[in-house]
Amino acid sequence: MLSAVLLVLCLAMLWLELRVRGKARHVRIGQGVARRAQPLRLRGWMPLGQLFCLALAVLGSGIPLAMLGYWLSVGSSAAFPVAAIASWWFATRGAWRSGPSGCPICCTPCPVWSLH
Repeated sequence: MLSAVLLVLCLAMLWLELRVRGKARHVRIGQGVARRAQPLRLRGWMPLGQLFCLALAVLGSGIPLAMLGYWLSVGSSAAFPVAAIASWWFATRGAWRSGPSGCPICCTPCPVWSLH
């Protein structure tokens, strides 16, 4: 059922793109040097276009993050032991700091071994 809905939405977006684009082409047919596209002045539509791009970014990242937060607070993860995770986090913080600093020391002998 979900795949059918997604397929219908995809076909609707393709149809809408064809209607908006009209007879314009995506590619150049023939030989020669490609010409630079002429910029289209948005004039009074520029704030609306920028608002649309901002709304798209907020929706694209905000909705998944909001749903993830909702599932974590309401779902079976709500009984997750947060205190145990916090104590583990603070106990291993020192190990995480020493790991990146120890990595160059561990990798230093590799070039030396390849020279012999």
